[in-house]
Amino acid sequence: MKKFLLGKNKYLGWLLLALTLTSLLFFPLIFILEGLGDSSNENVQHIQQYLLWDLIRTTIRMVLGTVAIAVVLGLPIAYLTATFDFPLRRLLRTANILPIAVPTYIMAFVYSSIFSVSGSFIKLQLYIFGEDFMPFRIDVMRETWLMLFLGFALFPYVYSACLASFSIQNKSLDEAAASLGAGAWKRFFKLHLPLVFPALLSGIALVTMEVVNDYGAMSYFNVNTITAGIFQAKQMDFKSSVYLSAMVFIGIFSFYMLFYFFKSTKKITHLTTSGNNLKQLTKFKRILITFFVAIPCLLGFIVPLMELLYLASFRLSTLTSSRFLITIFNSAQLAIIPAIIVVIVTLILLYNQYINKGRLSEFLSYLSTLGYAIPGAIIAVAVMAFVIYFDSPEKRFYHWSIDALVLLIFAYILRFLAVGYHTLEGAFLRISHTVPDAARSLGASPLKTFFRISFPIIKPAVLTTVAVVMVDILKELPITLLLQRFNFDTLATVTFEKVKITESVRDASPYALLLIFVGTIGVLLLMGKENKG
Repeated sequence: MKKFLLGKNKYLGWLLLALTLTSLLFFPLIFILEGLGDSSNENVQHIQQYLLWDLIRTTIRMVLGTVAIAVVLGLPIAYLTATFDFPLRRLLRTANILPIAVPTYIMAFVYSSIFSVSGSFIKLQLYIFGEDFMPFRIDVMRETWLMLFLGFALFPYVYSACLASFSIQNKSLDEAAASLGAGAWKRFFKLHLPLVFPALLSGIALVTMEVVNDYGAMSYFNVNTITAGIFQAKQMDFKSSVYLSAMVFIGIFSFYMLFYFFKSTKKITHLTTSGNNLKQLTKFKRILITFFVAIPCLLGFIVPLMELLYLASFRLSTLTSSRFLITIFNSAQLAIIPAIIVVIVTLILLYNQYINKGRLSEFLSYLSTLGYAIPGAIIAVAVMAFVIYFDSPEKRFYHWSIDALVLLIFAYILRFLAVGYHTLEGAFLRISHTVPDAARSLGASPLKTFFRISFPIIKPAVLTTVAVVMVDILKELPITLLLQRFNFDTLATVTFEKVKITESVRDASPYALLLIFVGTIGVLLLMGKENKG
Protein backbone atom coordinates (compact mmCIF):
# COMPACT_ATOMS: atom_id res chain seq x y z
CA MET A 1 0.00 0.00 0.00
CA LYS A 2 2.84 2.37 0.87
CA LYS A 3 4.52 1.65 -2.46
CA PHE A 4 1.22 2.27 -4.24
CA LEU A 5 0.82 5.68 -2.58
CA LEU A 6 4.36 7.00 -2.69
CA GLY A 7 5.88 5.27 -5.68
CA LYS A 8 9.56 4.81 -6.20
CA ASN A 9 10.53 8.34 -5.10
CA LYS A 10 9.06 9.33 -1.75
CA TYR A 11 8.25 13.01 -2.26
CA LEU A 12 5.12 13.02 -0.12
CA GLY A 13 4.68 16.80 -0.24
CA TRP A 14 4.27 16.86 -4.01
CA LEU A 15 1.90 13.90 -3.86
CA LEU A 16 -0.27 15.60 -1.22
CA LEU A 17 -0.28 18.84 -3.22
CA ALA A 18 -1.41 17.01 -6.37
CA LEU A 19 -4.05 15.10 -4.38
CA THR A 20 -5.37 18.31 -2.79
CA LEU A 21 -5.61 20.17 -6.10
CA THR A 22 -7.37 17.28 -7.81
CA SER A 23 -9.84 16.93 -4.94
CA LEU A 24 -10.66 20.64 -4.89
CA LEU A 25 -11.20 20.70 -8.64
CA PHE A 26 -13.26 17.55 -9.06
CA PHE A 27 -15.29 17.44 -5.84
CA PRO A 28 -18.08 19.59 -7.36
CA LEU A 29 -18.51 16.99 -10.12
CA ILE A 30 -18.95 14.23 -7.56
CA PHE A 31 -21.21 16.49 -5.49
CA ILE A 32 -23.66 16.78 -8.38
CA LEU A 33 -24.78 13.22 -7.65
CA GLU A 34 -26.66 14.76 -4.73
CA GLY A 35 -29.20 15.85 -7.33
CA LEU A 36 -30.39 12.25 -7.70
CA GLY A 37 -32.13 12.64 -4.34
CA ASP A 38 -34.66 15.12 -5.76
CA SER A 39 -36.72 12.53 -7.62
CA SER A 40 -39.88 13.66 -5.78
CA ASN A 41 -39.70 17.09 -7.43
CA GLU A 42 -42.58 17.62 -9.89
CA ASN A 43 -40.33 18.95 -12.63
CA VAL A 44 -37.92 16.08 -12.12
CA GLN A 45 -40.78 13.60 -12.47
CA HIS A 46 -41.88 15.39 -15.65
CA ILE A 47 -38.35 14.97 -17.05
CA GLN A 48 -38.31 11.29 -16.10
CA GLN A 49 -41.65 10.54 -17.74
CA TYR A 50 -41.65 12.71 -20.84
CA LEU A 51 -38.21 14.13 -21.69
CA LEU A 52 -35.30 12.01 -20.52
CA TRP A 53 -35.45 9.17 -23.04
CA ASP A 54 -36.23 11.49 -25.93
CA LEU A 55 -33.16 13.55 -25.03
CA ILE A 56 -31.01 10.42 -24.80
CA ARG A 57 -32.28 9.02 -28.12
CA THR A 58 -31.73 12.31 -29.92
CA THR A 59 -28.23 12.63 -28.48
CA ILE A 60 -27.31 9.08 -29.51
CA ARG A 61 -28.72 9.68 -32.98
CA MET A 62 -26.71 12.89 -33.40
CA VAL A 63 -23.54 11.22 -32.11
CA LEU A 64 -23.84 8.22 -34.43
CA GLY A 65 -24.61 10.36 -37.47
CA THR A 66 -21.81 12.85 -36.84
CA VAL A 67 -19.30 10.09 -36.06
CA ALA A 68 -20.20 8.35 -39.32
CA ILE A 69 -19.61 11.57 -41.30
CA ALA A 70 -16.34 12.27 -39.45
CA VAL A 71 -15.04 8.76 -40.13
CA VAL A 72 -16.04 8.87 -43.82
CA LEU A 73 -14.26 12.20 -44.23
CA GLY A 74 -11.26 11.64 -41.98
CA LEU A 75 -10.21 8.00 -42.29
CA PRO A 76 -9.71 7.71 -46.09
CA ILE A 77 -7.76 10.96 -46.44
CA ALA A 78 -5.56 9.99 -43.48
CA TYR A 79 -4.67 6.72 -45.21
CA LEU A 80 -4.06 8.39 -48.58
CA THR A 81 -1.93 11.16 -47.05
CA ALA A 82 0.22 8.72 -45.07
CA THR A 83 0.62 6.18 -47.87
CA PHE A 84 0.86 7.90 -51.27
CA ASP A 85 2.84 10.73 -52.82
CA PHE A 86 0.72 13.28 -54.68
CA PRO A 87 0.78 17.04 -55.48
CA LEU A 88 0.17 19.43 -52.56
CA ARG A 89 0.48 16.56 -50.12
CA ARG A 90 2.36 18.53 -47.45
CA LEU A 91 -0.01 21.48 -47.74
CA LEU A 92 -3.13 19.32 -47.51
CA ARG A 93 -1.64 17.32 -44.63
CA THR A 94 -1.81 20.52 -42.56
CA ALA A 95 -4.88 22.07 -44.20
CA ASN A 96 -7.14 19.14 -43.31
CA ILE A 97 -6.60 19.83 -39.61
CA LEU A 98 -7.67 23.49 -39.89
CA PRO A 99 -11.47 22.84 -39.83
CA ILE A 100 -11.07 22.09 -36.13
CA ALA A 101 -10.47 25.85 -35.71
CA VAL A 102 -14.09 26.48 -36.74
CA PRO A 103 -16.42 26.04 -33.72
CA THR A 104 -19.31 23.70 -34.39
CA TYR A 105 -21.93 26.37 -33.81
CA ILE A 106 -20.26 28.70 -36.33
CA MET A 107 -20.10 25.88 -38.89
CA ALA A 108 -23.84 25.29 -38.46
CA PHE A 109 -24.68 29.02 -38.65
CA VAL A 110 -22.63 29.56 -41.79
CA TYR A 111 -24.07 26.65 -43.76
CA SER A 112 -27.61 27.58 -42.75
CA SER A 113 -26.86 31.05 -44.15
CA ILE A 114 -25.43 29.63 -47.38
CA PHE A 115 -28.60 27.63 -48.06
CA SER A 116 -31.08 30.29 -46.85
CA VAL A 117 -33.52 32.09 -49.16
CA SER A 118 -31.10 34.98 -49.66
CA GLY A 119 -27.97 32.88 -49.28
CA SER A 120 -25.02 32.21 -51.54
CA PHE A 121 -26.47 28.97 -52.92
CA ILE A 122 -29.47 30.79 -54.40
CA LYS A 123 -27.31 33.67 -55.64
CA LEU A 124 -24.90 31.26 -57.33
CA GLN A 125 -27.76 29.63 -59.24
CA LEU A 126 -29.06 33.02 -60.41
CA TYR A 127 -25.55 34.06 -61.44
CA ILE A 128 -24.98 30.90 -63.50
CA PHE A 129 -28.42 30.48 -65.07
CA GLY A 130 -29.65 34.08 -65.17
CA GLU A 131 -32.21 36.05 -63.18
CA ASP A 132 -35.14 34.42 -65.04
CA PHE A 133 -34.14 31.01 -63.65
CA MET A 134 -36.32 29.65 -60.83
CA PRO A 135 -33.73 28.54 -58.24
CA PHE A 136 -34.33 25.51 -56.09
CA ARG A 137 -33.77 25.71 -52.36
CA ILE A 138 -32.53 23.03 -49.97
CA ASP A 139 -34.02 23.06 -46.47
CA VAL A 140 -31.00 22.28 -44.28
CA MET A 141 -32.67 22.98 -40.92
CA ARG A 142 -32.91 19.28 -40.17
CA GLU A 143 -31.05 16.79 -38.00
CA THR A 144 -29.44 14.97 -40.92
CA TRP A 145 -27.99 18.15 -42.35
CA LEU A 146 -26.75 19.22 -38.92
CA MET A 147 -24.93 15.89 -38.63
CA LEU A 148 -23.20 16.67 -41.92
CA PHE A 149 -22.19 20.19 -40.84
CA LEU A 150 -20.89 18.95 -37.48
CA GLY A 151 -18.94 16.30 -39.36
CA PHE A 152 -17.29 19.03 -41.44
CA ALA A 153 -16.04 20.66 -38.22
CA LEU A 154 -15.08 17.52 -36.28
CA PHE A 155 -13.55 15.13 -38.83
CA PRO A 156 -10.00 16.45 -38.04
CA TYR A 157 -10.16 14.53 -34.73
CA VAL A 158 -10.45 11.27 -36.67
CA TYR A 159 -8.07 12.44 -39.39
CA SER A 160 -5.23 13.54 -37.10
CA ALA A 161 -5.43 10.44 -34.87
CA CYS A 162 -5.48 8.03 -37.83
CA LEU A 163 -2.83 9.96 -39.77
CA ALA A 164 -0.35 9.58 -36.91
CA SER A 165 -1.08 5.85 -36.71
CA PHE A 166 -0.92 5.23 -40.47
CA SER A 167 2.35 7.19 -40.70
CA ILE A 168 4.22 4.89 -38.30
CA GLN A 169 2.99 1.63 -39.82
CA ASN A 170 5.71 -0.46 -41.37
CA LYS A 171 5.18 -0.37 -45.14
CA SER A 172 7.08 -3.64 -45.53
CA LEU A 173 4.05 -5.42 -44.03
CA ASP A 174 1.93 -4.04 -46.84
CA GLU A 175 4.51 -5.14 -49.40
CA ALA A 176 4.58 -8.64 -47.93
CA ALA A 177 0.79 -8.89 -48.07
CA ALA A 178 0.80 -7.65 -51.68
CA SER A 179 3.40 -10.25 -52.64
CA LEU A 180 1.08 -12.93 -51.29
CA GLY A 181 -1.67 -11.79 -53.66
CA ALA A 182 -3.76 -9.56 -51.36
CA GLY A 183 -5.44 -6.71 -53.23
CA ALA A 184 -5.41 -3.06 -52.11
CA TRP A 185 -8.86 -3.17 -50.52
CA LYS A 186 -8.16 -6.44 -48.73
CA ARG A 187 -4.85 -5.10 -47.38
CA PHE A 188 -6.61 -1.99 -46.09
CA PHE A 189 -9.39 -3.81 -44.24
CA LYS A 190 -7.37 -6.83 -43.09
CA LEU A 191 -4.03 -5.19 -42.30
CA HIS A 192 -4.09 -1.41 -41.98
CA LEU A 193 -7.51 -0.86 -40.40
CA PRO A 194 -6.97 -3.24 -37.44
CA LEU A 195 -3.63 -1.56 -36.73
CA VAL A 196 -5.17 1.90 -36.75
CA PHE A 197 -8.27 0.91 -34.76
CA PRO A 198 -7.12 2.21 -31.32
CA ALA A 199 -6.31 5.60 -32.88
CA LEU A 200 -9.64 5.59 -34.73
CA LEU A 201 -11.40 4.87 -31.45
CA SER A 202 -9.66 7.84 -29.83
CA GLY A 203 -10.81 10.13 -32.65
CA ILE A 204 -14.38 8.83 -32.39
CA ALA A 205 -14.35 9.46 -28.63
CA LEU A 206 -13.31 13.09 -29.16
CA VAL A 207 -16.02 13.60 -31.78
CA THR A 208 -18.57 12.11 -29.37
CA MET A 209 -17.49 14.48 -26.59
CA GLU A 210 -17.81 17.51 -28.88
CA VAL A 211 -21.27 16.52 -30.13
CA VAL A 212 -22.59 15.91 -26.61
CA ASN A 213 -21.11 19.22 -25.43
CA ASP A 214 -22.52 21.31 -28.29
CA TYR A 215 -25.34 23.68 -27.48
CA GLY A 216 -25.11 26.51 -30.02
CA ALA A 217 -25.71 24.43 -33.16
CA MET A 218 -28.28 22.17 -31.50
CA SER A 219 -30.24 25.14 -30.17
CA TYR A 220 -30.20 26.93 -33.52
CA PHE A 221 -31.44 23.81 -35.35
CA ASN A 222 -33.97 23.05 -32.55
CA VAL A 223 -32.43 19.65 -31.86
CA ASN A 224 -33.06 18.63 -28.24
CA THR A 225 -29.97 16.80 -27.05
CA ILE A 226 -28.87 16.29 -23.46
CA THR A 227 -27.06 19.64 -23.28
CA ALA A 228 -30.03 21.49 -24.74
CA GLY A 229 -32.23 19.68 -22.22
CA ILE A 230 -30.08 20.91 -19.33
CA PHE A 231 -30.54 24.51 -20.51
CA GLN A 232 -34.30 24.00 -20.77
CA ALA A 233 -34.47 22.29 -17.37
CA LYS A 234 -32.59 25.17 -15.74
CA GLN A 235 -35.24 27.57 -17.02
CA MET A 236 -37.99 25.44 -15.44
CA ASP A 237 -36.29 24.65 -12.14
CA PHE A 238 -32.63 24.55 -11.11
CA LYS A 239 -33.09 21.25 -9.27
CA SER A 240 -34.31 19.70 -12.50
CA SER A 241 -31.11 20.69 -14.29
CA VAL A 242 -29.05 19.26 -11.40
CA TYR A 243 -30.95 15.96 -11.60
CA LEU A 244 -30.55 15.71 -15.37
CA SER A 245 -26.86 16.62 -15.11
CA ALA A 246 -26.33 13.92 -12.47
CA MET A 247 -27.94 11.28 -14.69
CA VAL A 248 -25.80 12.25 -17.65
CA PHE A 249 -22.65 12.46 -15.52
CA ILE A 250 -23.07 8.84 -14.40
CA GLY A 251 -23.47 7.67 -17.99
CA ILE A 252 -20.53 9.66 -19.34
CA PHE A 253 -18.23 8.70 -16.47
CA SER A 254 -19.04 5.01 -16.99
CA PHE A 255 -18.42 5.33 -20.75
CA TYR A 256 -15.17 7.19 -20.09
CA MET A 257 -13.83 4.47 -17.80
CA LEU A 258 -14.93 1.63 -20.10
CA PHE A 259 -13.43 3.34 -23.14
CA TYR A 260 -10.01 3.75 -21.59
CA PHE A 261 -10.06 0.23 -20.18
CA PHE A 262 -10.87 -1.12 -23.64
CA LYS A 263 -8.26 1.10 -25.26
CA SER A 264 -5.59 -0.07 -22.81
CA THR A 265 -6.20 -3.67 -23.91
CA LYS A 266 -5.70 -2.73 -27.58
CA LYS A 267 -2.16 -1.41 -27.49
CA ILE A 268 -0.23 -2.07 -30.70
CA THR A 269 3.49 -1.92 -31.26
CA HIS A 270 4.42 -0.58 -34.71
CA LEU A 271 7.65 -1.65 -36.34
CA THR A 272 9.07 1.24 -38.35
CA THR A 273 12.54 -0.01 -39.10
CA SER A 274 12.15 -0.18 -42.85
CA GLY A 275 9.93 0.39 -45.83
CA ASN A 276 8.45 3.78 -44.90
CA ASN A 277 8.71 5.41 -48.36
CA LEU A 278 5.57 6.86 -49.94
CA LYS A 279 4.08 4.91 -52.82
CA GLN A 280 4.33 6.39 -56.31
CA LEU A 281 1.29 6.50 -58.61
CA THR A 282 0.45 7.41 -62.19
CA LYS A 283 -0.14 11.08 -62.95
CA PHE A 284 -3.91 10.64 -63.30
CA LYS A 285 -4.23 8.85 -59.95
CA ARG A 286 -2.07 11.45 -58.22
CA ILE A 287 -4.30 14.27 -59.48
CA LEU A 288 -7.41 12.31 -58.50
CA ILE A 289 -6.13 11.73 -54.96
CA THR A 290 -5.18 15.40 -54.63
CA PHE A 291 -8.73 16.40 -55.53
CA PHE A 292 -10.25 13.83 -53.15
CA VAL A 293 -8.02 14.77 -50.20
CA ALA A 294 -8.76 18.49 -50.71
CA ILE A 295 -12.56 18.09 -50.45
CA PRO A 296 -12.82 17.87 -46.62
CA CYS A 297 -10.67 20.98 -46.12
CA LEU A 298 -12.70 22.79 -48.77
CA LEU A 299 -16.00 21.98 -47.07
CA GLY A 300 -14.80 22.36 -43.50
CA PHE A 301 -12.61 25.46 -43.72
CA ILE A 302 -12.43 27.24 -47.09
CA VAL A 303 -16.18 27.48 -47.77
CA PRO A 304 -17.12 28.74 -44.26
CA LEU A 305 -14.21 31.19 -44.29
CA MET A 306 -15.13 32.60 -47.71
CA GLU A 307 -18.79 32.93 -46.72
CA LEU A 308 -17.91 34.77 -43.50
CA LEU A 309 -15.49 37.08 -45.31
CA TYR A 310 -18.24 37.90 -47.82
CA LEU A 311 -20.79 38.59 -45.07
CA ALA A 312 -18.29 40.60 -43.00
CA SER A 313 -17.63 42.88 -45.97
CA PHE A 314 -21.10 44.35 -45.31
CA ARG A 315 -20.27 44.96 -41.64
CA LEU A 316 -16.83 46.58 -41.74
CA SER A 317 -18.02 49.32 -39.39
CA THR A 318 -18.36 46.68 -36.67
CA LEU A 319 -14.57 46.35 -36.51
CA THR A 320 -14.26 49.85 -35.04
CA SER A 321 -17.38 49.78 -32.85
CA SER A 322 -17.04 50.07 -29.09
CA ARG A 323 -18.89 46.81 -28.47
CA PHE A 324 -16.54 44.87 -30.72
CA LEU A 325 -13.46 46.26 -28.98
CA ILE A 326 -14.92 45.75 -25.49
CA THR A 327 -15.88 42.17 -26.38
CA ILE A 328 -12.31 41.44 -27.49
CA PHE A 329 -10.96 42.88 -24.23
CA ASN A 330 -13.47 40.90 -22.13
CA SER A 331 -12.65 37.67 -23.97
CA ALA A 332 -8.90 38.14 -23.64
CA GLN A 333 -8.89 38.88 -19.91
CA LEU A 334 -11.36 36.08 -19.26
CA ALA A 335 -9.23 33.56 -21.16
CA ILE A 336 -5.75 34.36 -19.90
CA ILE A 337 -6.40 33.92 -16.16
CA PRO A 338 -7.80 30.35 -16.29
CA ALA A 339 -5.24 29.42 -18.96
CA ILE A 340 -2.37 30.35 -16.64
CA ILE A 341 -3.96 28.50 -13.72
CA VAL A 342 -4.52 25.44 -15.92
CA VAL A 343 -0.84 25.39 -16.85
CA ILE A 344 0.26 25.76 -13.21
CA VAL A 345 -1.98 22.91 -12.02
CA THR A 346 -0.92 20.75 -14.96
CA LEU A 347 2.76 21.34 -14.19
CA ILE A 348 2.20 20.27 -10.59
CA LEU A 349 0.35 17.10 -11.60
CA LEU A 350 2.87 16.14 -14.29
CA TYR A 351 5.92 16.91 -12.14
CA ASN A 352 4.45 14.89 -9.30
CA GLN A 353 4.01 11.99 -11.72
CA TYR A 354 7.57 12.57 -12.95
CA ILE A 355 9.19 12.31 -9.49
CA ASN A 356 6.65 10.03 -7.79
CA LYS A 357 6.21 7.03 -10.00
CA GLY A 358 3.46 5.37 -7.97
CA ARG A 359 0.11 4.40 -9.42
CA LEU A 360 -1.68 7.04 -7.36
CA SER A 361 0.29 9.80 -9.10
CA GLU A 362 -0.60 8.30 -12.48
CA PHE A 363 -4.26 8.09 -11.47
CA LEU A 364 -4.36 11.75 -10.40
CA SER A 365 -2.91 12.81 -13.75
CA TYR A 366 -5.37 10.57 -15.57
CA LEU A 367 -8.28 12.01 -13.56
CA SER A 368 -7.34 15.50 -14.70
CA THR A 369 -8.46 14.58 -18.23
CA LEU A 370 -12.01 13.77 -17.10
CA GLY A 371 -13.23 17.38 -17.36
CA TYR A 372 -13.06 17.43 -21.15
CA ALA A 373 -15.27 14.34 -21.34
CA ILE A 374 -18.01 16.07 -19.34
CA PRO A 375 -20.24 18.51 -21.28
CA GLY A 376 -19.69 22.14 -20.33
CA ALA A 377 -23.33 22.55 -19.29
CA ILE A 378 -22.95 19.78 -16.68
CA ILE A 379 -19.75 21.34 -15.31
CA ALA A 380 -21.50 24.71 -15.02
CA VAL A 381 -24.52 23.22 -13.24
CA ALA A 382 -22.25 21.21 -10.91
CA VAL A 383 -20.28 24.31 -9.93
CA MET A 384 -23.47 26.31 -9.31
CA ALA A 385 -25.06 23.50 -7.28
CA PHE A 386 -21.94 23.10 -5.17
CA VAL A 387 -21.77 26.80 -4.25
CA ILE A 388 -25.53 27.15 -3.66
CA TYR A 389 -25.59 24.13 -1.34
CA PHE A 390 -23.01 25.61 1.05
CA ASP A 391 -24.14 29.23 0.64
CA SER A 392 -26.45 31.26 2.87
CA PRO A 393 -30.20 31.39 2.08
CA GLU A 394 -29.65 34.84 0.55
CA LYS A 395 -27.04 33.33 -1.81
CA ARG A 396 -24.67 36.22 -1.27
CA PHE A 397 -21.51 34.31 -2.11
CA TYR A 398 -23.14 32.78 -5.19
CA HIS A 399 -24.13 36.18 -6.58
CA TRP A 400 -20.70 37.61 -5.77
CA SER A 401 -18.91 34.70 -7.45
CA ILE A 402 -21.04 35.16 -10.57
CA ASP A 403 -20.39 38.92 -10.70
CA ALA A 404 -16.66 38.42 -10.05
CA LEU A 405 -16.50 35.66 -12.71
CA VAL A 406 -15.05 33.28 -10.11
CA LEU A 407 -17.43 30.43 -10.97
CA LEU A 408 -16.86 30.94 -14.68
CA ILE A 409 -13.08 30.81 -14.30
CA PHE A 410 -13.29 27.74 -12.04
CA ALA A 411 -15.49 25.93 -14.58
CA TYR A 412 -13.05 26.78 -17.38
CA ILE A 413 -10.18 25.33 -15.34
CA LEU A 414 -12.12 22.15 -14.64
CA ARG A 415 -13.06 21.62 -18.30
CA PHE A 416 -9.78 22.54 -20.00
CA LEU A 417 -7.31 20.98 -17.58
CA ALA A 418 -7.24 18.01 -19.97
CA VAL A 419 -6.13 20.29 -22.82
CA GLY A 420 -3.23 21.54 -20.74
CA TYR A 421 -2.31 18.03 -19.64
CA HIS A 422 -2.18 16.51 -23.12
CA THR A 423 -0.31 19.50 -24.55
CA LEU A 424 2.38 19.43 -21.84
CA GLU A 425 2.62 15.67 -21.37
CA GLY A 426 4.84 15.19 -24.41
CA ALA A 427 7.28 17.84 -23.18
CA PHE A 428 7.68 16.02 -19.85
CA LEU A 429 8.25 12.71 -21.58
CA ARG A 430 11.25 14.20 -23.39
CA ILE A 431 12.96 15.24 -20.13
CA SER A 432 15.78 12.84 -19.27
CA HIS A 433 15.80 11.57 -15.69
CA THR A 434 19.60 11.55 -15.50
CA VAL A 435 20.38 15.22 -14.77
CA PRO A 436 17.40 15.91 -12.42
CA ASP A 437 18.14 12.72 -10.48
CA ALA A 438 21.80 13.72 -10.18
CA ALA A 439 20.82 17.19 -8.93
CA ARG A 440 18.51 15.76 -6.27
CA SER A 441 21.17 13.25 -5.20
CA LEU A 442 23.45 16.24 -4.53
CA GLY A 443 20.88 17.75 -2.17
CA ALA A 444 18.83 19.96 -4.49
CA SER A 445 15.13 20.00 -3.63
CA PRO A 446 12.56 18.88 -6.20
CA LEU A 447 11.28 22.48 -6.49
CA LYS A 448 14.77 23.87 -7.12
CA THR A 449 15.51 21.06 -9.59
CA PHE A 450 12.28 21.83 -11.44
CA PHE A 451 13.01 25.55 -11.91
CA ARG A 452 16.75 25.13 -12.61
CA ILE A 453 16.65 22.09 -14.93
CA SER A 454 13.19 20.93 -16.01
CA PHE A 455 11.37 24.23 -16.57
CA PRO A 456 13.90 25.73 -19.04
CA ILE A 457 13.50 22.59 -21.16
CA ILE A 458 9.70 22.71 -21.27
CA LYS A 459 9.32 26.52 -21.33
CA PRO A 460 8.39 26.70 -25.07
CA ALA A 461 5.75 24.01 -24.52
CA VAL A 462 4.38 25.95 -21.53
CA LEU A 463 3.89 29.09 -23.63
CA THR A 464 2.24 27.05 -26.38
CA THR A 465 -0.07 25.44 -23.83
CA VAL A 466 -1.19 28.81 -22.48
CA ALA A 467 -2.08 29.90 -26.03
CA VAL A 468 -3.91 26.67 -26.88
CA VAL A 469 -5.97 26.71 -23.66
CA MET A 470 -6.85 30.38 -24.24
CA VAL A 471 -8.12 29.55 -27.72
CA ASP A 472 -10.33 26.74 -26.40
CA ILE A 473 -11.73 29.01 -23.69
CA LEU A 474 -12.53 31.72 -26.24
CA LYS A 475 -14.59 29.21 -28.27
CA GLU A 476 -16.43 27.70 -25.26
CA LEU A 477 -20.15 28.52 -25.35
CA PRO A 478 -22.29 26.42 -22.89
CA ILE A 479 -20.25 27.23 -19.77
CA THR A 480 -20.05 30.91 -20.69
CA LEU A 481 -23.80 31.21 -21.32
CA LEU A 482 -24.67 29.63 -17.97
CA LEU A 483 -22.10 31.38 -15.76
CA GLN A 484 -21.44 34.78 -17.34
CA ARG A 485 -22.49 37.84 -15.41
CA PHE A 486 -25.07 40.27 -16.70
CA ASN A 487 -23.93 42.57 -19.51
CA PHE A 488 -20.60 40.77 -19.94
CA ASP A 489 -20.07 39.61 -23.52
CA THR A 490 -17.46 37.35 -25.08
CA LEU A 491 -16.80 36.58 -28.73
CA ALA A 492 -18.65 33.27 -28.45
CA THR A 493 -21.73 34.66 -26.69
CA VAL A 494 -22.07 37.67 -29.02
CA THR A 495 -21.80 35.39 -32.06
CA PHE A 496 -24.52 33.13 -30.63
CA GLU A 497 -26.71 36.06 -29.60
CA LYS A 498 -26.65 37.74 -33.00
CA VAL A 499 -27.49 34.51 -34.85
CA LYS A 500 -29.97 32.97 -32.41
CA ILE A 501 -31.77 36.07 -31.13
CA THR A 502 -31.42 38.70 -33.88
CA GLU A 503 -31.22 35.97 -36.58
CA SER A 504 -28.43 37.72 -38.46
CA VAL A 505 -25.39 35.71 -39.48
CA ARG A 506 -24.19 38.83 -41.28
CA ASP A 507 -24.05 40.79 -37.99
CA ALA A 508 -22.25 37.88 -36.30
CA SER A 509 -19.68 37.41 -39.06
CA PRO A 510 -16.94 39.77 -37.71
CA TYR A 511 -17.03 38.07 -34.31
CA ALA A 512 -17.09 34.61 -35.90
CA LEU A 513 -14.14 35.46 -38.16
CA LEU A 514 -12.07 36.58 -35.18
CA LEU A 515 -12.86 33.31 -33.38
CA ILE A 516 -11.76 31.31 -36.41
CA PHE A 517 -8.60 33.42 -36.70
CA VAL A 518 -7.52 32.77 -33.11
CA GLY A 519 -8.55 29.15 -33.46
CA THR A 520 -6.32 28.79 -36.52
CA ILE A 521 -3.41 30.28 -34.61
CA GLY A 522 -3.97 27.77 -31.82
CA VAL A 523 -4.05 24.85 -34.26
CA LEU A 524 -0.87 26.00 -36.01
CA LEU A 525 0.93 26.48 -32.66
CA LEU A 526 -0.05 23.00 -31.56
CA MET A 527 1.02 21.47 -34.86
CA GLY A 528 4.34 23.31 -34.73
CA LYS A 529 4.95 21.95 -31.24
CA GLU A 530 4.17 18.39 -32.36
CA ASN A 531 6.44 18.70 -35.41
CA LYS A 532 9.32 19.84 -33.21
CA GLY A 533 8.60 16.97 -30.86
